[in-house]
Amino acid sequence: MDRLRPPAAAPAGADEADPDAGAAAPAPKQADPGQAGPFDQAPGSDTGSAAIPGASGSSDPADPFYTDIPASLGAPGTVLKTRPAQHLLQKAGLDWPGTATKMMYTSTRQTGEPAGVTGVVIEPTVEWRGKGSRPTVVLAPGTMGQGDQCAPSTGYGIFANIDPAIPSMGVNYELLNAYAASSQGMRVVITDYIGLGTPGVHTYVNSEDEGHAVLDAARAGLALAGADPTDPVALLGYSQGGGAAAAAAERAGSYAPELNLKGTYAGAPPANLRKVLERIDGNMIVGAIGYALNSGLEYFPDEERAEEVLDRILNEEGRRFLETTRSQCIVDSVAMWGTRYTSTFTQDGADFKEVLEQEPTIAAIIDAQQLGRRTPNAHITLATGINDDAIPTGQVKELAQAYCGRGANVAFVEDDTPTILERTGANHVAPMLRGLPGSIRYLMDAFNGEELADDCGTF
Repeated sequence: MDRLRPPAAAPAGADEADPDAGAAAPAPKQADPGQAGPFDQAPGSDTGSAAIPGASGSSDPADPFYTDIPASLGAPGTVLKTRPAQHLLQKAGLDWPGTATKMMYTSTRQTGEPAGVTGVVIEPTVEWRGKGSRPTVVLAPGTMGQGDQCAPSTGYGIFANIDPAIPSMGVNYELLNAYAASSQGMRVVITDYIGLGTPGVHTYVNSEDEGHAVLDAARAGLALAGADPTDPVALLGYSQGGGAAAAAAERAGSYAPELNLKGTYAGAPPANLRKVLERIDGNMIVGAIGYALNSGLEYFPDEERAEEVLDRILNEEGRRFLETTRSQCIVDSVAMWGTRYTSTFTQDGADFKEVLEQEPTIAAIIDAQQLGRRTPNAHITLATGINDDAIPTGQVKELAQAYCGRGANVAFVEDDTPTILERTGANHVAPMLRGLPGSIRYLMDAFNGEELADDCGTF
């Protein structure tokens, strides 16, 4: 397995010209295409997607905004550089609901080392009509993929990055949530997470990295806006983003105690990765298992041993699964690996649930990301779809109960969308869309100092 690439030095702090007029997004992490996949597609989606003008291509040079990391990173939350950007509605000629700026800021890896992380801030042109100062919402994105081209901020209009040359398709579906919050006058900060867009492997579902990246995005967003560091902040995320938001809420009191955190809305958080990996085995989004394993191998103290174990366990198809997912967006992984069972990736036909039961070295990588071992320092809402076919509702309830047991104020929300199109992820997506109005109401109530529901003891 490749190691983290050392960051390239670059001058810090300089603003750059408007990028969206032809500037290239970062070149994606490349993988050996190997054999043809189950749908004869490698390494990404081979669905004939059309290029979007201004979107990156694999032949484009890497964008130094993403690849050149300043030599001196400063304290967590430091804004390292910025660049004007245009979101999708601005591309259409509207400065509503706000104007966008890309930024690189400093965060902290699990190892304690500083890292440059990219993201985008949408400063509303809409007046904040709630109480107090304009609030800031950090939007933790759901699963985008593991290739650099999947980073939300890299897409055309901060929305889509389609490259038929790789081929690959990255879609920032979180822009809908960003617009919903910005339209209410809230400042929105979207993080790309550590290693997504920037050098190194995106440490997917790593609780430490994601929690730090979210909290430091809040610090950087406030600083970029010239806002008071004590202005109100809330966290919003679904799926991977729900886990990242919850991880940040757990760490806010110790890692960023100066933040005035008013609440966290964490939808479908992957709190127990063992149960999540079992659920998505054979699902359309099974590629996320590859992202998680690739991520885990980056930091685990006994990673050399872990690689040896995986090399012994995996067959040729399993090795290709890890290599290709490392450079894919979720659409690419769905096209190439969707509905595959992990039992086809091992030498003896054991699925990954059995591998975790048999191999403590690999299990330790997954179990280290468990949520619920710390107490959020502000109110938290946990939302789940009772028929979610990707993130089991039971482990979301267990997380809520763990927080209640630690004395946190917790609201628990269940979505009752009936089962539709099993193993497609449809029952994972539907609760996110249905829950959008409720999540925005929650943010409004939290910022306005309204009494928030405490459901502990009722579920």
